[in-house]
Amino acid sequence: LKIKAPPGGISRGGDEAQGIANRLGYPVIVRPSYVLGGRAMEVVNSDDQLEQYIRRAVELEPEQPILVDKFLGEAVEVDVDSLRDSQG
Repeated sequence: LKIKAPPGGISRGGDEAQGIANRLGYPVIVRPSYVLGGRAMEVVNSDDQLEQYIRRAVELEPEQPILVDKFLGEAVEVDVDSLRDSQG
């Protein structure tokens, strides 16, 4: 579909998350990979804030990765759902 998306990465720990955030530049948006609807999503502005977020997330779900994406302050999120029947 070639839909543009903000740069980001997947982390399984604090050092990896900080590496991604430093590559992208702050602010970044972080969220657990297993949630929908923005639950547990947070915008972080520094290594210290990111470290606190990672510590809380790992306590809750140590086996789940964390998504780290560049935060786009003026972006608008649009979700599109589609449904079709057997006729097309």
